[in-house]
Amino acid sequence: KKNFKYSDDGGVSWSIINQVFKKEWDDVINCLTVNPGNKKEIYLGTSDGIKKSVDGGKTFSALYLGPVKDVTGIYYSPGNDNIYAKVGKDKFYQSSDGGKIWRNLNFTQLGNKTVINDVLLIPDPPYLLVATNTEGIVSFINSEWKHLNTGLTLLNINTVGEDYKTNSLYMLANSCEIFKKE
Repeated sequence: KKNFKYSDDGGVSWSIINQVFKKEWDDVINCLTVNPGNKKEIYLGTSDGIKKSVDGGKTFSALYLGPVKDVTGIYYSPGNDNIYAKVGKDKFYQSSDGGKIWRNLNFTQLGNKTVINDVLLIPDPPYLLVATNTEGIVSFINSEWKHLNTGLTLLNINTVGEDYKTNSLYMLANSCEIFKKE
């Protein structure tokens, strides 16, 4: 039986919020995110799209993404209330109205063989930072994709992370090289 659990003590104990994920609901839950400004607003990325809860996970409703399925990442931007959905390995969608309308961010313009390896949402100012297999690091700022590869010797980036205290970015390339940008 699938159920949704919550911890308010850092994971020491867990409570079941609901058991709405019955056998009829065959979606695979790939990811979740919570609106940092409203802890009752929860988004689930599933094999059948996005589910949204406005009551802290007690109930969920489907958000319409058109023919889009297999949501593998959801990122909530507290700076501008945008929601980003990573779909499969090479697509991004954005909603600025709580998930009612979704816009394709046309990530494939970077190349048909580009795969998204990792995503980091930088909160202030809000933008997406994406590690890819062929394009290095790209960002989505002011409604366009930009390359951020100055100083990188390899463009197959596995993962990206940030030290929020120093605003330093770290990237791990396929050959196990670690890059730091300050």
